[in-house]
Amino acid sequence: MENGTTAMTGHQDHPGTGRNFAGPTERIPLRSLLEGLGVRSLREVDAYNQNELTKAMQEALSEEGFKVVIAKHPCMLKLTREQRRAGKKRKAFAVVDPEKCSSLRTCLREFGCPSFQETGDRAEVHPDLCIGDGSCLSVCSAQALSLKGEPSPQEEKP
Repeated sequence: MENGTTAMTGHQDHPGTGRNFAGPTERIPLRSLLEGLGVRSLREVDAYNQNELTKAMQEALSEEGFKVVIAKHPCMLKLTREQRRAGKKRKAFAVVDPEKCSSLRTCLREFGCPSFQETGDRAEVHPDLCIGDGSCLSVCSAQALSLKGEPSPQEEKP
């Protein structure tokens, strides 16, 4: 998982980012490092594209030998904090269409986003927790998830 930070230490930059505590520095690309170590089976995918990630993992598991899948996407916690500090508002958030929701709860069981909550017979997205990246849209087979514009003040409240 390559998300441009080292979360377990408090979101410090790592050698692949080209930054350290003192400022810009030489970047060490993860792919180049792995190729230099002799890794022959190497794939890079967007960690938020669930279909692409699943396909890459299945392909890698079907091969013999050492293989690497680099799942890349910016750390959304760090990104949203930086955006908030810069005064940027999020432009969208996910919503569940109750008319389309088939109550399979795939979004709750298999996706694991903390903005999804079970409410009665279906899932609901809490707009105050949703970061609006749209990564959940491909999870619902009933296509009940969509992105909605900026939340209103009453939707922002927990």
